[in-house]
Amino acid sequence: AFCFDGAAVTCYPGPQPTNPHDPAYCAGGSSAGSAIVLVTGEADMAIGGDNGGSIRIPASWSGCYGLKPTWGLVPWTGAFSIETTIDHLGPMAMNVQDCASLLSVIAGADGLDPRQPQVTSSDYLNNLEPSMKGKRVGIVTEAFGWEGMSQPDVDATVREAAKRYESLGASVEEVSVPMHRDGIVIWSAIAHEGGTYKMVASNAMGTNAKGYYSVSLAEAYGKARGAQSRDYPNTVKLTAMIGAYMSRRYNVSYYAKGQNLSRRLKESYDNALTKYDVLVFPTTPMKAMPQLGGDTMEEYFATTLGMLTNTAPLNVSGHPAISVPVGTSEGLPVGMTIMGRHFDDQTVLSAALAFQESLSK
Repeated sequence: AFCFDGAAVTCYPGPQPTNPHDPAYCAGGSSAGSAIVLVTGEADMAIGGDNGGSIRIPASWSGCYGLKPTWGLVPWTGAFSIETTIDHLGPMAMNVQDCASLLSVIAGADGLDPRQPQVTSSDYLNNLEPSMKGKRVGIVTEAFGWEGMSQPDVDATVREAAKRYESLGASVEEVSVPMHRDGIVIWSAIAHEGGTYKMVASNAMGTNAKGYYSVSLAEAYGKARGAQSRDYPNTVKLTAMIGAYMSRRYNVSYYAKGQNLSRRLKESYDNALTKYDVLVFPTTPMKAMPQLGGDTMEEYFATTLGMLTNTAPLNVSGHPAISVPVGTSEGLPVGMTIMGRHFDDQTVLSAALAFQESLSK
């Protein structure tokens, strides 16, 4: 409900989706349904929404491919917004070729999304180039070893997968991006205050931007919000309370700081990407979490929002990133993120294809 849940345990109405590999575990969210129909063979391609990781998390936990494109590459027109500066739509599939094919169709300016003043796209499928000879791969040190979150088998599986690029002719090195650890905090400042205004108070419409506005959505949602706001999932209730408090108590200053720091975060990744063609790290620090077994708020929020540390920073920075299935542990999939330079989604997809093809050799 409202796509503000990284585990997909707040779906409305129920029942909740379950992991296609083991129903005792979460499928990952918010685009859980998109991942499940792919893994179970009910669909060949799907579109996901990603505001803090909601394409990449279900791709990682359920075992498919999911690309969060460069911010603005795919128009948001017609989708329900959480916060304009972190909103992304992208393709999901069981292989890189289908992701590239779908991206070729949905990418590019539509004349209605104000985030797209100079966006150009290409034929991502026919421009795939899986050769990694001479390419440089950086393993982001700070994305591993999150205290209380990272599982050793996930870290080890991803490091081993990254090293596979060496056999494909690429150089693979550790690279430090210290500000990566601050990304989740910067995202929180933006998502809580910005989401409270955009997703809740302004009926997902916002103001002060040219583009398409859905009048019917604003009217229908506004009426429902007034009559049924008690039915919001607890993630949205918490966001609205925190966002409203921060805005009133601190005069929107933390949202402003978050947006200003977002440029520094982007620059920190950009600096690393001057030396490396792509950066890699675990999509989430852990495998799929168990389905909620209790009703404590601590467990609830740990399950719904406790896996965003490596995904949410890239919503803030806007870099393209794909989650690639790189193995399993204890019967559950493990996902590796491949990220690249702004509007170089082609290189990200090509690096993902190189890894995909290496699995069959």
